[in-house]
Amino acid sequence: MANVKAVSAETTLRQFASSNGSTFSSTVNEIRIPVSGHDGFLDVSKSYIYFVIKNLNTDAGENLTLDSDGLCWIDSIRVESQGVLLERLDQAALWNNLRNRWSKGAIDSMATNGKAGGYFSFESDKDGEGIDENLSLSICAPLPLGFMNPAGGKALPAGTQFEIVIRVNSTPASCFKWEKVDHYAFSITTPRFYCPVYRIENREVMSEYAQVLSTRGISWVGDCAKTYISSLPAGAGTTSLQINDRSKSLKGLVSAKRVVADLTDREKNSQSETNITGVTTISYVIEGKNHPQDTIQCSAVDYCRLYEECQKAMSLQGKPNKPAVKATDFKPGATQGLMGVDLKKFDDDRLTDTGLNTTGGAPNVLEITTDAGHNAASQVTTYAIAECTWTLMPNGVITASM
Repeated sequence: MANVKAVSAETTLRQFASSNGSTFSSTVNEIRIPVSGHDGFLDVSKSYIYFVIKNLNTDAGENLTLDSDGLCWIDSIRVESQGVLLERLDQAALWNNLRNRWSKGAIDSMATNGKAGGYFSFESDKDGEGIDENLSLSICAPLPLGFMNPAGGKALPAGTQFEIVIRVNSTPASCFKWEKVDHYAFSITTPRFYCPVYRIENREVMSEYAQVLSTRGISWVGDCAKTYISSLPAGAGTTSLQINDRSKSLKGLVSAKRVVADLTDREKNSQSETNITGVTTISYVIEGKNHPQDTIQCSAVDYCRLYEECQKAMSLQGKPNKPAVKATDFKPGATQGLMGVDLKKFDDDRLTDTGLNTTGGAPNVLEITTDAGHNAASQVTTYAIAECTWTLMPNGVITASM
């Protein structure tokens, strides 16, 4: 295969529909979509999910508004194959919004607006498209998973088969912003996964490919976000929040603080408003060592180091990012504040395993010091950005090593 410069191939944009129904909600809340690349290479980096959001309220004054974009109703996403869990993303809507703001940049908000009903603003606005009573809106958006974003944009090996499992948030008030209290009726209909499939027409190449697969399997790499949720009580003091992530290559940690009362408030952007209000210092302590080495200070006039760490931590797969978050939205008292630390190191052998190895079992925590400005009980969601290696084995089983 290494001697072949180019091969003839056919590309098809294939559709994969949900296997367990066509209409979902906060009560019928699990969507299962089987995906098969049995006859070709799945280019998941160009894939997307397509569905329709319908506002089931019928009276005037009962509209809904997307919280940043059309994935705001998603609670969790799993990728499974033959009983093996390949990736799991909890609090997926929040991660999707963070990823869009910190990794994609302001210019990409135009595409998000056009395809996924996202906000169209370089300012602090977090409201997406509105859907009036008894109307619907079609959404087209990529899934914010490492499995769907392999390093180098590589297509998955031919023969790869898996299932996407999406759970709808069971708290309707948290899914969208709602105009009227207790009128939270909506549905997600006809969810479909679209992905280009490449079929190589050169038999010799495919014969050699099959021989390689039968002897050692084929691997690919991506960055996954593992979720850890902690409680931060109101008031001044220092609190240690347990993370205790176990990863072979932990590339970064980002922690989003949200007011608990806002998470179920129909008028709040519960999936996109985060803050560092009242935070004075932070430090991630991993295996007894501070990361970074000296504590990060935080105040209304000193937040630049924290922004720097968040920007680098959210640079997924080493790609330079262009955050769409400005100072007035990030600083204490604003609604896009974030905590984080970059843990990447350089590896000149394979440019993989570039993160910190935390499999030794020693505790790792986030130490936060707050002042009286932190006056509301909060939930802190920490995403551990870790490198994962998936391997399609000769027997067709996919394994995941993280």
